[in-house]
Amino acid sequence: MNAFVKKHDKDIIGILSGWDRIVFRGLIRLIANVTGMDKYLSMTGILLKDFREYARAKTAELILASGSKAEQAGRPNLYLYSSRTDKEQTALNIANQEGITDGLICILRVVEPCMTYEVRKNREKKILELQKKEGKCTFLYHYWFDPYFGFMGARIQTWFPFHIQLWMNGREWFAHQMDREGIAYHRVDNCFPWIADFNRAQVLMDQMHQTTWYEHFNRIADFLNPAHQAMFASFPLYYYWTSYQTEWATDVCFRTPKALASIYPQLVRGAISAFGSRDVLRFLGKRYPAQKSMEEVTSSYQVRQEGVRIKH
Repeated sequence: MNAFVKKHDKDIIGILSGWDRIVFRGLIRLIANVTGMDKYLSMTGILLKDFREYARAKTAELILASGSKAEQAGRPNLYLYSSRTDKEQTALNIANQEGITDGLICILRVVEPCMTYEVRKNREKKILELQKKEGKCTFLYHYWFDPYFGFMGARIQTWFPFHIQLWMNGREWFAHQMDREGIAYHRVDNCFPWIADFNRAQVLMDQMHQTTWYEHFNRIADFLNPAHQAMFASFPLYYYWTSYQTEWATDVCFRTPKALASIYPQLVRGAISAFGSRDVLRFLGKRYPAQKSMEEVTSSYQVRQEGVRIKH
Protein backbone atom coordinates (compact mmCIF):
# COMPACT_ATOMS: atom_id res chain seq x y z
CA MET A 1 0.00 0.00 0.00
CA ASN A 2 2.81 2.44 0.87
CA ALA A 3 4.50 1.86 -2.47
CA PHE A 4 1.20 2.37 -4.29
CA VAL A 5 0.51 5.65 -2.48
CA LYS A 6 4.03 6.91 -3.10
CA LYS A 7 3.77 6.14 -6.81
CA HIS A 8 0.46 7.96 -7.25
CA ASP A 9 0.98 10.64 -4.61
CA LYS A 10 0.27 13.55 -6.96
CA ASP A 11 -3.20 12.17 -7.73
CA ILE A 12 -4.20 11.23 -4.16
CA ILE A 13 -5.83 13.81 -1.87
CA GLY A 14 -6.12 11.66 1.22
CA ILE A 15 -6.22 8.22 2.85
CA LEU A 16 -8.50 6.98 5.60
CA SER A 17 -8.08 3.69 7.49
CA GLY A 18 -10.32 2.31 10.19
CA TRP A 19 -13.10 0.00 11.26
CA ASP A 20 -15.95 -0.59 8.87
CA ARG A 21 -18.69 -3.09 9.79
CA ILE A 22 -18.37 -4.61 13.28
CA VAL A 23 -20.52 -7.31 14.90
CA PHE A 24 -20.37 -8.18 18.61
CA ARG A 25 -21.99 -10.93 20.63
CA GLY A 26 -23.13 -10.81 24.22
CA LEU A 27 -23.77 -13.91 26.28
CA ILE A 28 -24.41 -14.58 29.93
CA ARG A 29 -21.58 -17.02 30.52
CA LEU A 30 -23.06 -18.82 33.52
CA ILE A 31 -26.24 -19.85 31.70
CA ALA A 32 -24.67 -20.29 28.26
CA ASN A 33 -24.04 -24.00 28.90
CA VAL A 34 -25.97 -26.85 30.49
CA THR A 35 -23.71 -27.17 33.53
CA GLY A 36 -23.97 -23.47 34.31
CA MET A 37 -27.70 -23.39 33.68
CA ASP A 38 -28.18 -26.32 36.07
CA LYS A 39 -26.15 -24.48 38.69
CA TYR A 40 -28.19 -21.29 38.20
CA LEU A 41 -31.50 -23.15 38.63
CA SER A 42 -30.18 -24.87 41.73
CA MET A 43 -28.99 -21.61 43.27
CA THR A 44 -32.32 -19.90 42.59
CA GLY A 45 -34.38 -22.84 43.86
CA ILE A 46 -36.05 -23.66 40.52
CA LEU A 47 -36.90 -27.34 40.11
CA LEU A 48 -36.47 -28.90 36.69
CA LYS A 49 -40.15 -29.85 36.63
CA ASP A 50 -40.94 -26.13 36.91
CA PHE A 51 -38.37 -24.95 34.38
CA ARG A 52 -40.74 -24.62 31.42
CA GLU A 53 -43.12 -22.29 33.25
CA TYR A 54 -40.23 -20.37 34.80
CA ALA A 55 -38.63 -19.83 31.38
CA ARG A 56 -41.93 -18.74 29.84
CA ALA A 57 -42.42 -16.19 32.60
CA LYS A 58 -38.97 -14.68 31.98
CA THR A 59 -39.63 -14.55 28.24
CA ALA A 60 -42.93 -12.76 28.86
CA GLU A 61 -41.17 -10.19 31.07
CA LEU A 62 -38.63 -9.42 28.36
CA ILE A 63 -41.20 -9.09 25.57
CA LEU A 64 -43.53 -6.96 27.69
CA ALA A 65 -40.75 -4.59 28.75
CA SER A 66 -39.52 -4.12 25.17
CA GLY A 67 -43.05 -3.62 23.87
CA SER A 68 -43.77 -1.04 26.56
CA LYS A 69 -40.59 0.81 25.63
CA ALA A 70 -41.67 1.04 21.99
CA GLU A 71 -45.19 2.09 22.98
CA GLN A 72 -43.94 4.85 25.28
CA ALA A 73 -41.66 6.17 22.54
CA GLY A 74 -44.47 5.96 19.98
CA ARG A 75 -42.39 3.70 17.77
CA PRO A 76 -43.53 0.68 15.67
CA ASN A 77 -43.33 -2.82 17.15
CA LEU A 78 -43.88 -4.98 14.08
CA TYR A 79 -44.11 -8.73 13.54
CA LEU A 80 -42.37 -10.02 10.42
CA TYR A 81 -43.82 -13.16 8.85
CA SER A 82 -40.55 -14.03 7.11
CA SER A 83 -37.04 -14.02 8.57
CA ARG A 84 -35.79 -13.22 5.06
CA THR A 85 -37.24 -9.73 5.19
CA ASP A 86 -34.49 -7.11 4.96
CA LYS A 87 -34.79 -5.82 8.51
CA GLU A 88 -32.24 -3.04 8.25
CA GLN A 89 -33.83 -1.64 5.13
CA THR A 90 -37.26 -1.87 6.79
CA ALA A 91 -35.93 0.22 9.69
CA LEU A 92 -34.28 2.76 7.38
CA ASN A 93 -37.51 3.12 5.41
CA ILE A 94 -39.41 3.84 8.63
CA ALA A 95 -36.78 6.37 9.72
CA ASN A 96 -36.93 8.16 6.35
CA GLN A 97 -40.70 8.16 6.16
CA GLU A 98 -41.17 9.46 9.70
CA GLY A 99 -38.12 11.71 9.88
CA ILE A 100 -36.53 9.85 12.80
CA THR A 101 -32.98 11.03 13.51
CA ASP A 102 -32.61 10.18 17.19
CA GLY A 103 -33.48 7.30 19.51
CA LEU A 104 -35.48 4.17 18.77
CA ILE A 105 -36.66 3.67 15.18
CA CYS A 106 -38.57 0.41 15.57
CA ILE A 107 -38.65 -3.09 17.03
CA LEU A 108 -39.12 -5.99 14.65
CA ARG A 109 -40.28 -9.36 15.96
CA VAL A 110 -39.42 -12.49 13.98
CA VAL A 111 -39.19 -16.23 14.63
CA GLU A 112 -35.75 -17.68 13.86
CA PRO A 113 -33.65 -20.74 14.78
CA CYS A 114 -31.96 -20.66 18.17
CA MET A 115 -30.16 -22.75 20.76
CA THR A 116 -32.13 -23.10 23.97
CA TYR A 117 -32.90 -25.58 26.77
CA GLU A 118 -35.51 -28.21 27.47
CA VAL A 119 -36.09 -30.73 30.24
CA ARG A 120 -36.21 -34.42 29.26
CA LYS A 121 -36.67 -37.66 31.16
CA ASN A 122 -33.67 -39.94 31.48
CA ARG A 123 -35.42 -43.31 31.49
CA GLU A 124 -32.30 -45.21 32.56
CA LYS A 125 -31.56 -43.02 35.56
CA LYS A 126 -35.24 -42.21 36.11
CA ILE A 127 -34.53 -38.52 36.58
CA LEU A 128 -35.19 -35.26 34.76
CA GLU A 129 -32.27 -33.72 32.88
CA LEU A 130 -31.69 -30.32 31.35
CA GLN A 131 -30.46 -30.50 27.76
CA LYS A 132 -29.55 -28.05 25.05
CA LYS A 133 -31.59 -28.24 21.88
CA GLU A 134 -31.95 -26.57 18.51
CA GLY A 135 -35.30 -24.89 18.25
CA LYS A 136 -37.02 -21.70 17.18
CA CYS A 137 -38.05 -18.68 19.16
CA THR A 138 -38.91 -15.03 18.77
CA PHE A 139 -36.04 -12.59 18.34
CA LEU A 140 -36.48 -8.87 18.91
CA TYR A 141 -34.58 -6.73 16.43
CA HIS A 142 -33.98 -3.17 17.61
CA TYR A 143 -32.87 -0.38 15.31
CA TRP A 144 -32.02 3.06 16.61
CA PHE A 145 -29.82 6.13 16.35
CA ASP A 146 -27.35 5.76 19.17
CA PRO A 147 -25.93 8.93 20.80
CA TYR A 148 -22.40 7.53 20.44
CA PHE A 149 -22.37 5.02 17.55
CA GLY A 150 -25.05 6.53 15.31
CA PHE A 151 -27.38 4.24 13.35
CA MET A 152 -27.07 0.65 14.53
CA GLY A 153 -29.04 -2.51 15.21
CA ALA A 154 -29.16 -5.44 17.60
CA ARG A 155 -31.19 -8.53 18.26
CA ILE A 156 -31.94 -10.34 21.49
CA GLN A 157 -33.15 -13.92 21.88
CA THR A 158 -36.32 -13.98 23.97
CA TRP A 159 -35.71 -17.48 25.40
CA PHE A 160 -32.97 -18.69 27.71
CA PRO A 161 -30.05 -18.01 27.50
CA PHE A 162 -31.02 -14.60 26.04
CA HIS A 163 -28.08 -14.16 23.64
CA ILE A 164 -27.48 -10.73 22.11
CA GLN A 165 -25.92 -9.81 18.79
CA LEU A 166 -25.33 -6.19 17.89
CA TRP A 167 -23.79 -4.51 14.89
CA MET A 168 -22.55 -1.07 14.02
CA ASN A 169 -20.58 0.76 11.35
CA GLY A 170 -17.27 2.42 12.11
CA ARG A 171 -17.81 4.89 9.27
CA GLU A 172 -21.17 5.88 10.78
CA TRP A 173 -19.48 6.54 14.12
CA PHE A 174 -16.72 8.45 12.32
CA ALA A 175 -19.22 10.74 10.55
CA HIS A 176 -20.68 11.70 13.95
CA GLN A 177 -17.22 12.55 15.26
CA MET A 178 -16.52 14.81 12.27
CA ASP A 179 -19.89 16.52 12.77
CA ARG A 180 -18.95 17.27 16.38
CA GLU A 181 -15.52 18.57 15.33
CA GLY A 182 -16.96 20.68 12.53
CA ILE A 183 -14.92 18.95 9.81
CA ALA A 184 -16.58 19.29 6.40
CA TYR A 185 -16.91 16.15 4.28
CA HIS A 186 -18.81 14.54 1.44
CA ARG A 187 -20.32 11.12 2.14
CA VAL A 188 -21.70 8.59 -0.33
CA ASP A 189 -23.20 5.63 1.50
CA ASN A 190 -20.22 4.21 3.41
CA CYS A 191 -17.51 6.13 1.58
CA PHE A 192 -16.00 9.61 2.04
CA PRO A 193 -14.77 10.81 -1.39
CA TRP A 194 -13.74 14.17 0.12
CA ILE A 195 -12.80 15.35 3.61
CA ALA A 196 -11.63 18.88 4.33
CA ASP A 197 -8.82 17.72 6.63
CA PHE A 198 -7.75 14.11 6.11
CA ASN A 199 -5.01 14.26 8.73
CA ARG A 200 -7.35 15.45 11.47
CA ALA A 201 -9.97 12.96 10.26
CA GLN A 202 -7.55 10.04 10.67
CA VAL A 203 -6.79 11.17 14.23
CA LEU A 204 -10.51 11.07 14.96
CA MET A 205 -10.89 7.65 13.31
CA ASP A 206 -8.08 6.27 15.47
CA GLN A 207 -9.94 7.36 18.60
CA MET A 208 -12.43 4.55 18.09
CA HIS A 209 -9.75 2.23 19.51
CA GLN A 210 -10.14 4.05 22.83
CA THR A 211 -13.88 3.34 23.05
CA THR A 212 -14.97 1.96 26.42
CA TRP A 213 -16.78 -0.89 24.70
CA TYR A 214 -17.87 -2.66 27.88
CA GLU A 215 -19.70 0.41 29.23
CA HIS A 216 -21.50 1.05 25.96
CA PHE A 217 -22.50 -2.59 25.50
CA ASN A 218 -23.93 -2.83 29.00
CA ARG A 219 -25.91 0.34 28.31
CA ILE A 220 -27.21 -1.19 25.09
CA ALA A 221 -28.09 -4.48 26.83
CA ASP A 222 -30.30 -2.54 29.25
CA PHE A 223 -31.85 -0.77 26.27
CA LEU A 224 -32.63 -4.09 24.55
CA ASN A 225 -34.11 -5.63 27.70
CA PRO A 226 -35.28 -3.01 30.21
CA ALA A 227 -36.47 -5.83 32.48
CA HIS A 228 -33.09 -7.58 32.79
CA GLN A 229 -32.24 -6.45 36.31
CA ALA A 230 -35.75 -7.21 37.57
CA MET A 231 -35.72 -10.63 35.90
CA PHE A 232 -32.52 -11.60 37.69
CA ALA A 233 -32.86 -9.57 40.86
CA SER A 234 -32.42 -12.60 43.15
CA PHE A 235 -29.29 -13.75 41.32
CA PRO A 236 -27.67 -11.00 39.18
CA LEU A 237 -26.37 -12.09 35.76
CA TYR A 238 -24.17 -10.07 33.46
CA TYR A 239 -23.26 -10.19 29.78
CA TYR A 240 -19.82 -11.11 28.48
CA TRP A 241 -18.92 -9.45 25.16
CA THR A 242 -16.84 -10.72 22.24
CA SER A 243 -16.21 -9.52 18.69
CA TYR A 244 -17.81 -11.83 16.13
CA GLN A 245 -17.03 -10.12 12.82
CA THR A 246 -14.77 -7.13 12.25
CA GLU A 247 -13.97 -5.40 8.98
CA TRP A 248 -11.11 -2.96 8.46
CA ALA A 249 -11.13 -0.74 5.38
CA THR A 250 -8.63 1.64 3.82
CA ASP A 251 -10.02 4.32 1.49
CA VAL A 252 -7.72 5.98 -1.02
CA CYS A 253 -9.28 9.17 -2.38
CA PHE A 254 -8.16 10.42 -5.78
CA ARG A 255 -8.12 14.03 -6.89
CA THR A 256 -10.27 13.43 -9.97
CA PRO A 257 -12.27 10.54 -11.49
CA LYS A 258 -9.94 10.71 -14.48
CA ALA A 259 -6.87 10.06 -12.32
CA LEU A 260 -8.39 6.89 -10.90
CA ALA A 261 -9.81 5.77 -14.26
CA SER A 262 -6.33 5.81 -15.79
CA ILE A 263 -5.08 3.06 -13.44
CA TYR A 264 -8.37 1.29 -12.73
CA PRO A 265 -7.94 -1.47 -15.35
CA GLN A 266 -4.52 -2.31 -13.84
CA LEU A 267 -6.01 -2.53 -10.35
CA VAL A 268 -8.69 -4.91 -11.58
CA ARG A 269 -6.23 -7.14 -13.43
CA GLY A 270 -3.94 -7.18 -10.40
CA ALA A 271 -6.78 -8.18 -8.11
CA ILE A 272 -7.70 -11.16 -10.25
CA SER A 273 -4.19 -12.32 -11.25
CA ALA A 274 -1.97 -11.56 -8.25
CA PHE A 275 -4.43 -12.74 -5.62
CA GLY A 276 -6.65 -15.80 -5.61
CA SER A 277 -9.02 -18.03 -3.66
CA ARG A 278 -6.22 -20.12 -2.14
CA ASP A 279 -4.67 -16.93 -0.75
CA VAL A 280 -7.95 -16.20 1.00
CA LEU A 281 -8.06 -19.71 2.48
CA ARG A 282 -4.51 -19.21 3.80
CA PHE A 283 -5.34 -15.80 5.25
CA LEU A 284 -3.30 -14.86 8.34
CA GLY A 285 -1.01 -17.86 7.86
CA LYS A 286 -3.72 -20.50 8.03
CA ARG A 287 -2.92 -23.80 6.31
CA TYR A 288 -4.95 -24.79 3.29
CA PRO A 289 -7.49 -27.32 4.66
CA ALA A 290 -6.73 -30.86 3.47
CA GLN A 291 -10.44 -31.66 3.24
CA LYS A 292 -10.80 -28.80 0.76
CA SER A 293 -8.15 -30.11 -1.62
CA MET A 294 -10.66 -32.06 -3.69
CA GLU A 295 -13.26 -29.30 -3.73
CA GLU A 296 -13.60 -26.59 -6.32
CA VAL A 297 -12.13 -23.21 -5.39
CA THR A 298 -13.05 -20.38 -7.72
CA SER A 299 -12.73 -16.69 -8.39
CA SER A 300 -15.18 -14.64 -10.42
CA TYR A 301 -15.06 -11.39 -12.32
CA GLN A 302 -18.26 -9.52 -13.11
CA VAL A 303 -18.96 -6.11 -14.60
CA ARG A 304 -22.11 -4.55 -13.20
CA GLN A 305 -23.85 -1.22 -13.62
CA GLU A 306 -22.29 0.09 -10.38
CA GLY A 307 -18.79 -1.02 -11.32
CA VAL A 308 -16.53 -4.07 -11.22
CA ARG A 309 -16.76 -6.81 -8.60
CA ILE A 310 -14.04 -9.38 -8.01
CA LYS A 311 -14.79 -12.16 -5.59
CA HIS A 312 -12.47 -14.93 -4.44
